[in-house]
Amino acid sequence: MLIIQSCYKPDEEWAPNVSEICERTGSTCGFIERSYTYAGRGRHYYNQYCAKSVADVCKMIKCAKPAPFSEIIVYGHCGGPELGAENPGISFGTGKPRFDATSLNVKCFLAIEQALAKDGVLTLCSCGYRPASPDDAKKWDQSLQEMANYLGRTVCACPGVSNLSADEGCICVGGAKPVCKSPEKEK
Repeated sequence: MLIIQSCYKPDEEWAPNVSEICERTGSTCGFIERSYTYAGRGRHYYNQYCAKSVADVCKMIKCAKPAPFSEIIVYGHCGGPELGAENPGISFGTGKPRFDATSLNVKCFLAIEQALAKDGVLTLCSCGYRPASPDDAKKWDQSLQEMANYLGRTVCACPGVSNLSADEGCICVGGAKPVCKSPEKEK
């Protein structure tokens, strides 16, 4: 399993320690190697363990080993209705594109295709804010379906509050079941 955490509000008091979960479960935590030059003393390197953008998520997926993974979990805040979130996804902050069905480009698609087993699952582990009205819920579900069709993999998200657990991976709080969509067969 590969777990990637958004940098958007990762230190909330309820947020789990993702590095600890990776260590306890033997999962891979996504990271990017970054560098900077320090006052003429050469290049210094460090690992960034959370994603600040859709591009970061895609780079973490592309660089993660050992692939293929049975599951990739992208964990973080969804952004909520206050940031205009109307479909399942992960936020990186106000004004930044979310990781969702509308943000996947070809490079990201290829990274996921190579890193996620053909029968693998991509899980968007964030609060879902799935609308209560049937018509709006259908649009929410369709967004997951579009992502599954595009990736050729099953995609899951919680309809309400979710959290990350070392024992169970992404869990939907309150006993809710995740909404999962498998790719539709071409007709």
